[in-house]
Amino acid sequence: MDLFKGIALFIGWLTSSFVGIGVILYACGYLVTRAQLRLLGLFGLFEDNPDYYLQEGANFFVILIQTATYQIILGLAHFGISLLFFFALGLPLAMVLFKKREQIVRLGEKWRASFVGLAAGHPWLSQNAIFVMLLFVLIIHLTSYMNEFLSTLNVSYLLYKSAADCNQYSGKAAQICYGILTPEAGSREYLDGHFHRLLWATLQAGLVLTLAWYLTSATRLRFWLTSPFIALFIMYVLYLPLAYGVLVRPIRYPVVNLTSENKVLAEVNGPLFLLKKTEHEFVLWDFQGKRALWIPNEEIKAAEVSRIQPLFGSDLREPLSGGATRK
Repeated sequence: MDLFKGIALFIGWLTSSFVGIGVILYACGYLVTRAQLRLLGLFGLFEDNPDYYLQEGANFFVILIQTATYQIILGLAHFGISLLFFFALGLPLAMVLFKKREQIVRLGEKWRASFVGLAAGHPWLSQNAIFVMLLFVLIIHLTSYMNEFLSTLNVSYLLYKSAADCNQYSGKAAQICYGILTPEAGSREYLDGHFHRLLWATLQAGLVLTLAWYLTSATRLRFWLTSPFIALFIMYVLYLPLAYGVLVRPIRYPVVNLTSENKVLAEVNGPLFLLKKTEHEFVLWDFQGKRALWIPNEEIKAAEVSRIQPLFGSDLREPLSGGATRK
């Protein structure tokens, strides 16, 4: 009976874990999709099913893990190179200090005794000092990333704009706008680097929150003291998938050739992107006309996907040869 009870408890725990993971993936996938649709100016025009949001959430976490792993390895490599460089430059100084090692040891013991005496007489002093330092880090350093998140999320409705319209934004928002609209300018590195900074900001906020939580473990005001750290970390966690949807998620859709007698399609003279295919209609984007089209399924005689292509780029300005929407 104990064996069956243990199996039942394990299955219950596993089921609840899968449900929790599914909820997280769904929420992240929804935020990623919502951010990109708002970036393009298509949010609210159509909805996706839960499976699509789960898939987008899973893709987000895969990219997140890959990016975090790469950043950690890169940071360790830089730290190792810096350490070797420090040792190489510090070798002459180390030789001088080695000759005066007895004086240095006595001075170190004196400082150690002073610190131990101070800590013994005021056991709360060191913890309070570290907490105040973390609070300064939160206010001065971490909150500065808030403007970078907001600049990213302010860029929107790019399908209806050109690179010249990016001047309406300021600072990094203008750079992000221009980088998305002109991918041939080599701006992919800037967009990826900006996302890496926001990811690093979120990791820093989580680390500072963890330290503040453990430092306040002995007080009844623990939650209130750490509430600013909690609020900032939660905001960054929610902003991160939105920033991913703007900066990292590929803006690529199928280019379709349609056979139809629809009069609107007959006027199209450029790339026609398939934004969404539902049970009742085709949702299309006319690049040259800068308009979204809803065409009922019964008006489409044949549809062919010719390629998958970014929505932005200089090559999109060339008309299609052969006509994409003939009768």
